[in-house]
Amino acid sequence: MDRPVVIPDPAKSWAYYGGLSRGQHDVFVFTVTRPLQVPWNLLVDRRDVSNPARPVAILSGSGGVRVARLGLIGGKTFYEPFSRLTYLESTDLTLHLPPGRYEIDVGMDGGDRRQRYVMAIGAAERFNVGEIPYVLRAIRRIRSQSY
Repeated sequence: MDRPVVIPDPAKSWAYYGGLSRGQHDVFVFTVTRPLQVPWNLLVDRRDVSNPARPVAILSGSGGVRVARLGLIGGKTFYEPFSRLTYLESTDLTLHLPPGRYEIDVGMDGGDRRQRYVMAIGAAERFNVGEIPYVLRAIRRIRSQSY
């Protein structure tokens, strides 16, 4: 990824779909303007669990200070009704964030093959009319495994 993906509102429910090989990274950035408690997790489609590569995400705050690490050790299966798929999901983690700028760096741990992943943040399920086409395209990509 050449430029970081900007998460416009980390309180809103976002799911970012990606695929990485060892040594590659995806970077996401967001700004918190008031204290925020927000869920954060990683997922791997259950159809991909035979691939030993697993996503690992590092959340850093101002000055690169590490705030949290998230991986799939101790993960559990999770059925997601929106996509109608089952995932291996990281353990539950709620971030307690003061105002500031944050960066999430997602990389792969283990395995040599490319692995698809989902990084989810936020809980508020609200979509405006302009986002509906994106949501419909995302559902098609998820079901066809083309992310």
